[in-house]
Amino acid sequence: MSRRVALALAAAIVALHLAVRIPLLGLPIWVDEPVGVLCATQPPREAWRITHDTYSPPLHPLMMSLWGEALRLLGWRSTLPREGVEWSARFADRSFVVTIPIEGEEPHRGTLGASELERWQIPPLWLLRLPTLLMSMITLVGAMAFTRWVTASAGMALCVGAMLALSPAVARWDATVRYYSILGPPTLGAAAALWGIASCASLRARWWLLPALSLAVALVLLTHHIGAFSLPFLGLWLMFVCGRIHWRRTLAGGLAMLAGLALFLLIWGPSLREQWTGSGLIAPGGAPQRDWLNSFPLQPALPQRVLLGLDGQTGTWDLFPPWWIWTLITALLIATLGYVLRLVQRRATRLDALLLLWLFGAPAFAVLLNTLKPNTGGWAWRQYTSAAPAAALLFTLGFEALRRWGRSGSGEEPPVELKRA
Repeated sequence: MSRRVALALAAAIVALHLAVRIPLLGLPIWVDEPVGVLCATQPPREAWRITHDTYSPPLHPLMMSLWGEALRLLGWRSTLPREGVEWSARFADRSFVVTIPIEGEEPHRGTLGASELERWQIPPLWLLRLPTLLMSMITLVGAMAFTRWVTASAGMALCVGAMLALSPAVARWDATVRYYSILGPPTLGAAAALWGIASCASLRARWWLLPALSLAVALVLLTHHIGAFSLPFLGLWLMFVCGRIHWRRTLAGGLAMLAGLALFLLIWGPSLREQWTGSGLIAPGGAPQRDWLNSFPLQPALPQRVLLGLDGQTGTWDLFPPWWIWTLITALLIATLGYVLRLVQRRATRLDALLLLWLFGAPAFAVLLNTLKPNTGGWAWRQYTSAAPAAALLFTLGFEALRRWGRSGSGEEPPVELKRA
């Protein structure tokens, strides 16, 4: 495949990505979106204050605040007060309540649903959802570039891009005022930096990978606490790959990740101490509850669930035609068989180790903690959409294994990612 053809097909996949998601921008406001919507009406200092009530780091609220400031310059001006708005969450019925001071009157207290959006002249939801759509495009392009780098195959990169563009679950959460798509670029950046540290000929010549890794770690942690579950397993991969032979790379990568953690604590440490209750797994006021979907025996289904979103909250069957979903289910089942064939033929490499740790490390650890101390709702599957590029690449390796088996059946050909120049 020529470079020009590959770029044209990649551009077509980006267009497909947008075509799938743009219609979803007009969906009604979802239960967890009002936090980001409110922050978009407030200046950054107020968004920082409101973030304390969300039990999440500040990157997404601050991003929405800056986006709201840009919209104000373009003429969109909400009538919400620019300070003094209070935000609280009722975990019992999963409703979020906002208290809005009104000069000379009793404060308004209620939810932030469709009628309130119109009353306070808040910019339309589709406009507020554009930043997350932009971040999802960055993840898509980054995933294709990463695949092209580690496999030296433009075809596999395009397959990964098509899978992400057509994924119902990824598309659904890319079109919300939430942090899910914001996690994608820094997580992918951390994985790419670790791969570069482990595979480059001279770490001294690629010194910039270390500050890039530190920045990616800090951005992941500043986006959501789930990063504290996923990043250690990516770092564990570096230790396994380099081992004692390249211990300097392991040490350098570990110090870079610790520097990212230090940067996160420098920015958010004081606020973290104030909002952390001693257990990030128990929501205040909630009753312990177990979810059978979060049980460990079902973890092997995680790659399919990350891309298909068959969890009751995504609304997959309501938002996408059944033929679309069933076609993807069939394709992913076939790819799963191909990946099992790849493992049976013992053709797994360090790329497989990276993908499996990226996909299963965090949820397996969360399941263990959830078993010891049940929480309300668990770590929802949608919070693992930052691992969607890993799932797409894993399935692509499955298709590649079937293609090779169909052509030769011998399994003698070396793994594709070892063919890099």
